[in-house]
Amino acid sequence: MLPLNYADANGQTFGLHPAAADLQTLFNGSNCAFVANVGTMVNPYPYGADSYFGRNGKPKVKSPPQLFSHNDQQIQWQTSVPDKPTNTGWGGRSADMINAAANGTATCSMSISLGGQNTFEIGTLVTEYKISSTGATSPTGNFGSGAASQLQALNDLIGYRPGDAGYTAALDVTQLHKNLYEQSYATTSRNGINLAGVVNSATGSISNTDPIFASFNALYNNNLSGFAQQLRMVAKMIKARTTLGHKRQVFFVKMDNFDLHSAQGGAIGTHANILRDLSRGLKGFFDCTKAMANPDGGNYSTQVTAFTVSDFSRTFPINSGMGSDHGWGNHQLIVGGAVKGGKIYGQFPNLIINGTLDTGTGRWVPTTACDEFYACLARWFGVSTTDIAQTILPNIGHFANNLDFMS
Repeated sequence: MLPLNYADANGQTFGLHPAAADLQTLFNGSNCAFVANVGTMVNPYPYGADSYFGRNGKPKVKSPPQLFSHNDQQIQWQTSVPDKPTNTGWGGRSADMINAAANGTATCSMSISLGGQNTFEIGTLVTEYKISSTGATSPTGNFGSGAASQLQALNDLIGYRPGDAGYTAALDVTQLHKNLYEQSYATTSRNGINLAGVVNSATGSISNTDPIFASFNALYNNNLSGFAQQLRMVAKMIKARTTLGHKRQVFFVKMDNFDLHSAQGGAIGTHANILRDLSRGLKGFFDCTKAMANPDGGNYSTQVTAFTVSDFSRTFPINSGMGSDHGWGNHQLIVGGAVKGGKIYGQFPNLIINGTLDTGTGRWVPTTACDEFYACLARWFGVSTTDIAQTILPNIGHFANNLDFMS
């Protein structure tokens, strides 16, 4: 284990997996913190597993539906509304609250996804704009040429001409198409093509060998993983924020392959490799925010916060395949210069099989709601406490809501 410079009120000390050396550096440098045993909840479980099962004379607390299911729990973590269906995510609802004041007339959405379509960034007014780790994508023709090319056929269909920054009477989609669906498709496609040009122009001039990426390149020996490439593009979008008209941005990146039901490994192996990637990526990204000059003064290290979200932890014991199975409460990371780092927030679970927090096979009942975790982040981002309670996190009133890991 890699020791952390931290002990809780009982004198208990903690350490990290040996593959997470860069997270150790961030934590011991007070730029990283953990929130322990976080999970989806509708209400607190005051008696731990007794509240979950309704045993020993304790009332049974309502649980989120479809616990231990990846798809359902991913949605619940991204919406933070586990007790009823919703079409929006808490990041999107937060963006709805501040976009107009923060970003004015910016044409590019403030919610940018490097990890594909997601629920987290969907709001009522703001939704995600998806790009890849190499930039925004535009249609290209791969058959025919000139007037007979596939690309020209698409342009004719949607009434688009290269450099079209608006609509002219000759290219008006209402004249090209009478069907409202066709008009909407043409308008969305034209806007997407134009926006891709704006985004790629703003980020394309930032070289992958720019000095701000020195830490990234060194940590990965100039061979960045897919996760690190996503974070590198996030850094480029942050650097281009003034060109894009943004004062606030929300990003979504994705990292897979933690569902290790077999051959998980220990100090080495599959799990170690992805933890090493996570550790390097977050350290490289933080170093990048420190190296980037902010036009408003200083650098971005205190104005950018990265945090992890995972649908659930893994079971504490190993299974017959030398892997682990679906859990519940789990630990989350927060990284950035504004983080009150070097601490573990929340209640670390007692790691006892069939103990007071175990629903069975080492699945810990959460002691901190994801709502509480998100509320602290939303306040730092600039969302009012009223909007958090009424719109962003409608169940926050059920919990203590006293986490304070951001300055």
